Amino acid sequence: MNFQQLKNDNEMIASAVMDYCVRSKPYDFCSIKSQSLKIIQIKKYYEFLLNECDIYYCSENKKVTFFIAISNYDTHIEIQFIFSSPFDIEKNFRVFREFHWNKFNHNKPFVGEVRRHYKLKTYLNYIKKRDKNAKFSLDNGKILVSYSRDGL
Repeated sequence: MNFQQLKNDNEMIASAVMDYCVRSKPYDFCSIKSQSLKIIQIKKYYEFLLNECDIYYCSENKKVTFFIAISNYDTHIEIQFIFSSPFDIEKNFRVFREFHWNKFNHNKPFVGEVRRHYKLKTYLNYIKKRDKNAKFSLDNGKILVSYSRDGL
């Protein structure tokens, strides 16, 4: 996989994020009944990711096949947003973690909070079934998923 870091706004990436959010509804604002308000909120979120996160992606035939927005902290890498095809997400994210650990020569765990409400149970069951490297924990009522390099 050829991961590219997004440095500036890119119409192909913005469109892919928009399409994913409308289709999958990962956040409450993606379920707003008003189409125009929904689009505005998704664009605001994309701008937040663009300004506040390190974004990496892969594309093939002008189509985004993997997208991840992360924040780098002293003790961990926080997953802000991630998507890929349902059949490839686990493999693509595993390859990305190895790429990132090797590129930046660190062993920081990747940690993400599950913020989804729409089909939450289905989403969690999907992760548990497909991704044996995922470790789940609760922190003050928040569902956290983490991935460490050593698998512990």
